[in-house]
Amino acid sequence: MDIETGTIISVNVAKGVCDILLPKGAFLYDVPILGTAGSAHSGGYSWLSDYRGAVAAIIRINGTPYILATVPVPSVPKVPTSPEVTSTQTGEGNTLTYGRESGTHDYSGGRGNAFLPGDKYLAADGGAELLLGREGFVVLKASSLAQIIMSALRDNLRIVAREFELFTDFGVVRCSHAGDGRTGLTIEGGAEYGTEAAPDGGVSTVHLHMGDTPDAPEARFGVRVNSVDGAEFVGLVFRKDGVLVLGTSKDAIFSVGKDCSVTIEGDSILQVAGSEIVEVGGEERSVIGKRELTTTADETHSVGGDMNLQVAGTLNIGAGGISISSSKGGGAPCTLTCSSLNIVKG
Repeated sequence: MDIETGTIISVNVAKGVCDILLPKGAFLYDVPILGTAGSAHSGGYSWLSDYRGAVAAIIRINGTPYILATVPVPSVPKVPTSPEVTSTQTGEGNTLTYGRESGTHDYSGGRGNAFLPGDKYLAADGGAELLLGREGFVVLKASSLAQIIMSALRDNLRIVAREFELFTDFGVVRCSHAGDGRTGLTIEGGAEYGTEAAPDGGVSTVHLHMGDTPDAPEARFGVRVNSVDGAEFVGLVFRKDGVLVLGTSKDAIFSVGKDCSVTIEGDSILQVAGSEIVEVGGEERSVIGKRELTTTADETHSVGGDMNLQVAGTLNIGAGGISISSSKGGGAPCTLTCSSLNIVKG
């Protein structure tokens, strides 16, 4: 049984054969690969790497050539096609262990080196890797920024991705990286499956944005809940310039279990289109500036006890008419004390 070598120049995946160029210039056509197909105990079609360009070891059985295996060639590509899975200098990446220098020959072919002897490792051109490591270490990698790393140590799972999307019956969780460099996290979904919540349909009623917020370039956090038809909504937005925006299309209910302290450095504007009802157990108010009160309709003050009015300046009362009466049921004394009293008929 003679063994010779040749370079695979063509691969026919449909038939499971290869064309081979021999060192002296001759060609071998339709050469099958042992152990891949054509027998009851073969491993089936298994193409774990691209055979084109590989040097094959050829044997002849009853005069028919077969590819026994590929021969490693001591060469390394100028540009690595399979970068390391991790940058922690583990496995062969650590020069103090299995990555130590042993000579001038290098048969790695530019593959990754984040694995140890005994690991199960598959790699393809372009950087895709599958690593089943010892002690419960698993890596599924498409690129340095698109990989899943799992470890039995502390039951750790790490997903590394530049852009990430998760579709569930609730809705969508999306980490985006736009072409202009803006990044953000978006969660959209709902509660009623089919109308609000669905992985591929429905009208989302819950929206959460962190980072890049649609139609709000200054916002960095925003949450909105709306009806299916969009008529009713409530929303909250935090902007990076310190602005807080809260809006609702209907009622707003605030409940505070204990004290509530509000400090406003600037102006406070309250506009109420309907009635305003305020119930206060006790009130103390200090106004350090000018105070103006304008009422376009009637105003009524009811005081259960005494009412004291202290005015440091002059009390001016202008009214269409004035009526003063003491309490009902016989009347109470009325005392007016002043330095002088002038009553002028207008």
